[in-house]
Amino acid sequence: MSPRYPKMDARSPLSPLANEFFRLAHHDATGRLLLSSPVTAVGLSASLLAELAFTKHITFGDGNVLARDAAPPADALTHRVLDLISGESNGHTIRTWLAFLRTFAYEAVAERMT
Repeated sequence: MSPRYPKMDARSPLSPLANEFFRLAHHDATGRLLLSSPVTAVGLSASLLAELAFTKHITFGDGNVLARDAAPPADALTHRVLDLISGESNGHTIRTWLAFLRTFAYEAVAERMT
């Protein structure tokens, strides 16, 4: 039996996974980062990929991330990430995508939350 994941779209009452990770990575009262910056960046990157996987926009095969549905996601950030993935015809490994996405994930997720 496969796990059921919440559908994340504009009508969903749930906050996007990367937003939740961002909140969890910071102290509630002070806003201080609770994890190291590199760990937070990779966690946010993984959360962005998970958001696209949950909505069936991407899939993982043989260790690679592949676009499955090029229809635009509900928000601009996941749309941007999907466009980047869709632009790569051969796909890249999950590790490669995490390394690339971590270069802008923190700022992009913070901006999406405002």
